[in-house]
Amino acid sequence: MNVSSNPLEESQSFRSSHPVEPWHSSIQLLQNYVANRPGNFIAPPDDIFELDRALHDAHLTLAGYGYEIQTLQWLLKRVAEKHSLLLSTIRQVEPMTKVTIRMLPTEILGQIFELCVNRAQDALVLSHVCSQWRTITFSLSTLWMKIAVVIADFSTAGHLNMTRLALKNSGNRPLDINVITSADLRLYPDPKFCAFTELLKHTDRWQYARLFLPTHRHTTLPPAFPILEKLAIIHGCTMGLLDMQEPCRPVLAPRLRDLQVCDRQWGRHLVTENLNTLTMSQFVCFPVLLQMLQNPTLKNVRLLGWLDLLGYTYDVTTKVVSNITSLEIDHLHPLAPFFDQVTLPSLKNLDIHNCQFMDAGSAAYQFNRCIVRSRPPLETLAICNFPMLDWQVLQALSVLPSLTRFSFTCHDARTNFHTLTEAFFRESPNLLRSLEYLKLNYGRYTPWNGTLLTSMVVALWHQTPRKLKSFSVGCYPGDFDSMTMKNLSRLEGNGLELSIELLDPEDAIYY
Repeated sequence: MNVSSNPLEESQSFRSSHPVEPWHSSIQLLQNYVANRPGNFIAPPDDIFELDRALHDAHLTLAGYGYEIQTLQWLLKRVAEKHSLLLSTIRQVEPMTKVTIRMLPTEILGQIFELCVNRAQDALVLSHVCSQWRTITFSLSTLWMKIAVVIADFSTAGHLNMTRLALKNSGNRPLDINVITSADLRLYPDPKFCAFTELLKHTDRWQYARLFLPTHRHTTLPPAFPILEKLAIIHGCTMGLLDMQEPCRPVLAPRLRDLQVCDRQWGRHLVTENLNTLTMSQFVCFPVLLQMLQNPTLKNVRLLGWLDLLGYTYDVTTKVVSNITSLEIDHLHPLAPFFDQVTLPSLKNLDIHNCQFMDAGSAAYQFNRCIVRSRPPLETLAICNFPMLDWQVLQALSVLPSLTRFSFTCHDARTNFHTLTEAFFRESPNLLRSLEYLKLNYGRYTPWNGTLLTSMVVALWHQTPRKLKSFSVGCYPGDFDSMTMKNLSRLEGNGLELSIELLDPEDAIYY
């Protein structure tokens, strides 16, 4: 773009080299003379000479103003030309810096679609925007890999067509399956027109699958899933999916890493070499659980629901499970047989939630025996609403020298069976030498002893070398006096991360 010098600068330069003649005193004389005389007045001879000289000066000034007007008009024309040229240039360049969606290359649009599409139905919606988008979506097999089917009744022709379209457009890509249905597929008018039946024809391509089906029988699953990596079977449907009339038939899933099931028997005949995470819920068959825990690659286990002892024979010899490093137990009942029959020498993370049932006392006893027997390198221990006596807690802590995070929470306000007494506050600092994070959140039955609590935290804080970094405590209004709050706040000022949570008394659990 070729633009000459600025016209405004030219104007300033001209005005400095050709200054306008200042307002002459003779012109002021003429104005005053006219103002004091009537319009038809004829000047006397004595004033004619002076008026002629003043008129001569006025004509010279008028000529200067005329020249100045011509100059400014010329400059205005120059500025208008420059303004028009610059505006034209801007209008030509601006579109070059603004890219519309239609200007994007096909590859860029494809990447944007891959980021936006969460299921095959989304790809179908994009294909209806324009012909270009339709061509792109139908050419990208990755957009059709995630297939979600929700079957509420028998009027599922749309699901079947969508499933077939996704299976066709995904090519040979691995599939991410999500099936939710409440319909009894046994009563389906024609199984050939069922979307789920269509998906069962392509189990060799299943990579991730989440099935939420009723508890009645369904079509039996094929015996092999060659590339399946994650499987979640919800709502107890596996009794039908795995044909129980063929109990010895193995289910091959060599790449399965993450399994979530809620059936008593499903995992019994599962053959896999890479299982890393196991979640068992609702009805946990204890014999099947013990069998699956022996899987050498299994590291993370989560158990919740009812522990089914049907078909289990008590064995005096405990099962050594040396591969499990993380265990989460939530609402599992009965719990005592599990801790009585397993030894966990490699456990690093243990989380027990809401296990307050009729066998709570024996479960706490067996849990303590399991910890003492296993002596695991536990780093994180979280206990929530799992009642334990002081001596049980201290005995467990005595064999956990590497514990760095300890959380003890209980909102049960029935009795002082769960109360932390002086023994815990006095002895725990000698046992928790590696502790970095401590959380205590207790019930309402027995108020906190603020002095003992403060002494325990101070002792942990002043250990050498210093490990404790964070302390969190939950209390009810009135549990701590002002001196306790002041002492704890002083520790916070010295670098300890302190959190005090005021609990609602109505949240306490009464039975």
